[in-house]
Amino acid sequence: MVILWANFSVLVHALRSGGRETLGNIPSKINQLREELQSLPFDDVRPNIQNQRKSVLKDLAKYTNYEEELWAQRSRVNWMKARDSNTKFFHNYAKSRGWRNKVTRGVQSSRPVAGGNIRGCHSEGYLFDERKTFGTFYSVGY
Repeated sequence: MVILWANFSVLVHALRSGGRETLGNIPSKINQLREELQSLPFDDVRPNIQNQRKSVLKDLAKYTNYEEELWAQRSRVNWMKARDSNTKFFHNYAKSRGWRNKVTRGVQSSRPVAGGNIRGCHSEGYLFDERKTFGTFYSVGY
């Protein structure tokens, strides 16, 4: 068990340091790229300046995507730690997932009916699943 724990500790250390060595400090890198972009003249028509601007913009987009992914992972971890808290953040999170639970067909006489907006059809808009603790259930009948 001690050997397993030691191997796990080495793995965790390697993963943590690998991200820092590969990506560096993401917010400071974004600030550095923004300053570099502002220092390059926008209206200069020389190809080397325009290519340099394109390169900086490409790197800036890459690092801002990294930052967004980082914040998404952090919010997911926070949600998992306090999943039963009733806050505005968790409510908005649940609303954004509503489209995943959407039903696109109705049921009439235990036969599927395409659409769900057909007159006389009972259509369930969203389903509640006990694995997903957030969800809205309502039914529309004609």
